Amino acid sequence: MGDTVQRWSGHEARLLRTAMRLTQRQFAELLDVSERAIAKWERGGREYEQRSLTQGLLDTALARADDDARTRFVTALGTERPVDGTALEPTGGLQVESHKFLPVFLGAERVARLVDLVGAPATDSWLDLSVAPVWHEGADACSLYLSACGVALVHLVQTPEVSSLGELAHWRHRSHRNDPDWVAETLGELLGEAEMANLRPGYVLSGYWLHQLPWEEGHRDTGVRLAAHLSTMLDRTGTKIRPVSPVVERDMVASGFEQPEVISIGLAGIATGYASWSGVAYHPLDATRSLTVESFVELEVSAQIMWCYARHIQEATEEGRDPGITDVYGWRFLRAARTRMTTARANEWAQVRMLREAIVTTSGLDALLLGAQNALREDTDQPSTYLLVRRDDT
Repeated sequence: MGDTVQRWSGHEARLLRTAMRLTQRQFAELLDVSERAIAKWERGGREYEQRSLTQGLLDTALARADDDARTRFVTALGTERPVDGTALEPTGGLQVESHKFLPVFLGAERVARLVDLVGAPATDSWLDLSVAPVWHEGADACSLYLSACGVALVHLVQTPEVSSLGELAHWRHRSHRNDPDWVAETLGELLGEAEMANLRPGYVLSGYWLHQLPWEEGHRDTGVRLAAHLSTMLDRTGTKIRPVSPVVERDMVASGFEQPEVISIGLAGIATGYASWSGVAYHPLDATRSLTVESFVELEVSAQIMWCYARHIQEATEEGRDPGITDVYGWRFLRAARTRMTTARANEWAQVRMLREAIVTTSGLDALLLGAQNALREDTDQPSTYLLVRRDDT
């Protein structure tokens, strides 16, 4: 068994502590550091790079651990990666279908004009949605969703040619800088408005349908987790943002990835999937029981429209502005929307329920809807409370 770990992060430090069956306080005493430092490392997970002095302390702690603790540590660290840092090799290609959701609040009058301008037919939706295709040169498909409450949402479907998570993260970073400007320009041209600053989406949520994975079965779960939190796959150390090196990526996939904000939406034998505040990654295993792309899109469209709508009310209220909300889409509408987004339906599939609950949790949508509802209630005696969560992570 090797004597050291190639690179200690907060993730490996936590694995060593639990393998030694020590509390955070006991582990801090062993290393002669503060208990607060241990908590900070573990919160940082894979993203927390230990200083050289701490690397040595952890090397020493591992070397002095008894055989049982070392065995537990190696098992937790990775089923096929020895402690000396040997990386696994990829087994195939990465095939990804990217879904981007870009919502922007326009107001009910603008949305009504757009519905007429693009000839968007109404859909059977509780959000009073109309939808029409729009042209985007770099997309396989592009749809414009228009909600009568005043929100427009662009849904972009793209299939980037990438061979690694690092390349996917880099593609996402670059395209997320351009897509909001494209939405503003497109909406501005349709509406005939020269001033487009207030038509620009404030964030982009990404979802990735992973059709093919490049990792062996024992490491696929970690790969999907990383795909739901792609910021970890970017190298930001230099003047330019780049993908992490293939060696680093393989090491991260092999050694595991822990992030408390990442929530599982998969079921054994059915699908592997995770959701985070910045995106969703999903790899179906059983097409008859896993989520469909259509159900995923339906949930995200509803969630992103309501997130954008509630955030607009929040910002207007905080700035002392009239949010310009019609009575039809006032606090009672928000109350109904909150119930719909947070309550299970009688015949709701387990996979749909898990995704809906994960979206609500990671986006802070429940608290945001409640805060917007209270802000619009003229007779409320309670102060409005808000939770603003950005989901762009660009």
